[in-house]
Amino acid sequence: MHSRSDFGHFADVCFGAFGDRVKYWTTFNEPNVAVRHGYMLGTYPPSRCSPPFGHCARGGDSHAEPYVAAHNVILSHATAIEIYKRKYQVGDRFILGWLIIPSASAIRCITNSPWTPTLDVYTGALLVVVVVNL
Repeated sequence: MHSRSDFGHFADVCFGAFGDRVKYWTTFNEPNVAVRHGYMLGTYPPSRCSPPFGHCARGGDSHAEPYVAAHNVILSHATAIEIYKRKYQVGDRFILGWLIIPSASAIRCITNSPWTPTLDVYTGALLVVVVVNL
């Protein structure tokens, strides 16, 4: 798979073409939602899932694939940051992140309430990366 390098190329083209007009960059919009619904529940493309989360015609592994997808999102985001810092950053400060909506289970986790780790461990990993990049 070439998702990291492909995304890096995409980000490089965008930074080069629009960098003089864009102040705030985001690499992914709600990656936790896309990963959960695409690779766990199967309700968004590529529609991959397995019981007990769903019964997708394309198959899938709802216990493993969301983590692989989230891992690739994190690596792709890191690649975009590295390219921006190396080729386009002027000065010490830049604004590049992603938009994330914490799920109800992640909020319960933060507030020390019962939660379902199978559904939200990867959401927590995505949230940690956002905090580290600030």
